[in-house]
Amino acid sequence: MKQDGKAASIERQPKPSQPRRAMVGIRMTHDRETEVKVEAAGRGVSVATLFDEIWQAYVRGKARLTQ
Repeated sequence: MKQDGKAASIERQPKPSQPRRAMVGIRMTHDRETEVKVEAAGRGVSVATLFDEIWQAYVRGKARLTQ
């Protein structure tokens, strides 16, 4: 699509049933990257899902420390 000779931007909206997603960039060594990918594959999940599991465990642990 073009408007006034310029490409029209199309903003993609997540479906109501899908949570909004964001990209988080993390620098790590190649060896660590391999370890993370192997762990995710071993669990049968994506790296994003693995990170979510790790974050949830971190938050639960942090809550225990502050009690």
